[in-house]
Formats: sequence, C-alpha cells, structure tokens
Amino acid sequence: VVASLRVTMSTSFMLLVLAEMMGATCGLGYFIKNFADYANYTNVLAGIILVGMVVNVLGLIPSWLERCVIRWK
Repeated sequence: VVASLRVTMSTSFMLLVLAEMMGATCGLGYFIKNFADYANYTNVLAGIILVGMVVNVLGLIPSWLERCVIRWK
C-alpha cells in the first residue's frame, strides 16, 4: 500500500492541475493556463517548476514513511 501511494499521490496531483487548467477559476493549473494565454512565459515556467517540486515532494513523503515505519524491508 505504501509503495503504491507514491505513484498515486503524484498522479492525482498532476490530474488535479490538469483539471484546473480546463475549468477552474483558481489554483495552480489556472495560474499556468491564464499566464500562457497572456504570453507571460516567465510565470508559466515558474508554475511548471512549482508543479515539479510538489510532485517530487509527494514522491519523497511515502518513501520516507516506508523507510521509517516498515522495518522488515
């Protein structure tokens, strides 16, 4: 369960950002899409980097949890 949590959390966050790009009026996906429409690519790149950082952190948390809690591995 803990091993698959890493992939599931990262994928769910990326899908949330994608859904925000399509139909939301706030959020990180809306931020990226809004600034892409106005050709402000510095903010678009900052948003993409932020998404990458959050996905990496969401991948590190379950691996840290697995390392600390599950001793028999």
